[in-house]
Amino acid sequence: MSGPNLSMGTYKVVLTKGKKTYETSFELGYDKDSPYSEEDRKTQESTVMTLYNLTEDMAYYHHGLSEIATQANALAEANPKYSKKLKAISKEADDYKNSLVAMGGDGYVNEGEAIRERISNLYRQVASYPGRPSNSQIKRAQVLENDMNEIKNTFNEMLEGDVSKINKSLAKKELKTIEVDSKEDFLSSKKGSSSGGSYDQWHKLNLY
Repeated sequence: MSGPNLSMGTYKVVLTKGKKTYETSFELGYDKDSPYSEEDRKTQESTVMTLYNLTEDMAYYHHGLSEIATQANALAEANPKYSKKLKAISKEADDYKNSLVAMGGDGYVNEGEAIRERISNLYRQVASYPGRPSNSQIKRAQVLENDMNEIKNTFNEMLEGDVSKINKSLAKKELKTIEVDSKEDFLSSKKGSSSGGSYDQWHKLNLY
């Protein structure tokens, strides 16, 4: 999925070659003959960014749940005394992670569109049209924001509840605990990687 278009404005360019630094700037503006008003464009841009930020949230929570499930399962194998609790945590995290994405189907039956697909489909629709999104699209974006807040709350409850409790028990025995990166560290590591992804801040310079 491509990143959002750049907004109109003046942008600074810095090129560093060895010990020398070269600077310039350029200005992006909208086509004067475009049928889309500036207000419509701002509404479109804000809606796109809302959906784009939701893709980052989705990536983080999916990653965090995967980490909880994987680490808890590994710790269960290494520490039989805590195996039952750890395997229960692993299963809970894995089941919840899988509920966030559509599991596909047999080619004839749609298993259902989960939140990741709802976000990406709406993002593509809004990002591909430079005019004002429809009222229905704006409302759907608001619903997705509310849904993501619920996911955030559930994720935090898991960390502050069962994961925190088992970590205290493991720490008392000086055993390895379940560790999950912060959202900031996760996004920072992904944006610094060369592999790319839906959470990378790639911008297109398209202006309609």
